[in-house]
Amino acid sequence: MEPGVSRNIPEFYLRDVLLVWAGHFTPIEQVRDRLVEMTIALACADPDRLEEGPVDLALKRLLCRLARRELAGLNDAQHHAPAEAALA
Repeated sequence: MEPGVSRNIPEFYLRDVLLVWAGHFTPIEQVRDRLVEMTIALACADPDRLEEGPVDLALKRLLCRLARRELAGLNDAQHHAPAEAALA
């Protein structure tokens, strides 16, 4: 443990928490993992993306926005794939 860090702070595993939240959007493990990694990467690269308020709620909102965008893209790809195959 690092000097100056209290032993009374509960352990917090960000990826585990984000995986639970991502599980509310999709049962697909690869998509959940991608959502978690994208959330962490965006939060680290651009902390201004995190809205005011408690950090857990800000991360949850960021993950929700990413999930909606990601799942909309997957849905579009599934609907267009048969049409594109027919054109080829």
